[in-house]
Amino acid sequence: MKRKGYTRVPNALITDTRLSVGARLLYCYIASQPVTWNFRSDVIYQILGVCHSTAKDYVNELEELGYITREQQRGEHGRFGSTKFTVVNF
Repeated sequence: MKRKGYTRVPNALITDTRLSVGARLLYCYIASQPVTWNFRSDVIYQILGVCHSTAKDYVNELEELGYITREQQRGEHGRFGSTKFTVVNF
């Protein structure tokens, strides 16, 4: 099995009892992506194995508690594009 690096996870995330296990997993996934990565919801649902509303809840948890920020990108003709997530460094 070939290893492809690692991702650092803040201790605060591990011990924060306000976060669900799913939100912690989503944070780890987002943090493991390149800085230029843009969120595609269908990929996240597949990776986490959850429905749209559950994934949305995880994103909201992380954002409300300050672990991530998100910015809605605009696509062609001003349409909504992908969402860019930024992991907040502690």
